[in-house]
Amino acid sequence: LGIETSAGRCGAALVAPGGATLVRRVEDMARGQAERLLPMIAETLEAAGFAPGDLSAVAVCTGPGNFTGVRIGVAAARGLALALRVPAVGVPRLDALAEAAEAGAFPLAVLAGALRGEVYAQLFEAGAAPRGPLLTGAPAAVAADLRGAARVIGPAAAGEAVGAALGAPWT
Repeated sequence: LGIETSAGRCGAALVAPGGATLVRRVEDMARGQAERLLPMIAETLEAAGFAPGDLSAVAVCTGPGNFTGVRIGVAAARGLALALRVPAVGVPRLDALAEAAEAGAFPLAVLAGALRGEVYAQLFEAGAAPRGPLLTGAPAAVAADLRGAARVIGPAAAGEAVGAALGAPWT
């Protein structure tokens, strides 16, 4: 079971051991994840014909992102994992985005939206291995610290701006 509540949305997905997504539910919401998450998990399990006892692990996005959203997701994941006696695994948001990126040139600059028009950014090597520290700031400011990126992924406006500053394609 994967849980995401850090980025202005509420999401749950069931993923097979080989990595195939079986069922995925996502709803955009700035608030209300605490009320929606557990019912969404139940709906996701039901849609796949699973019972909670069928889970072998619970993964949760640990941010960066909305602090309250991260707390909601981590608390739910930890509670479920303890009750089901399965591992709980924290997954940093930018690591997950790098892992999900289509094959292509590396190093990869991964961006995610932050508050006030800023972005979270980090460079990754092939295999989603972080190459540098997590950065936060205006797109133009973080671009200087992302030099060497062969391509950029992230939100449209920020991704285009950083890609243009680096001379790297944005996807």
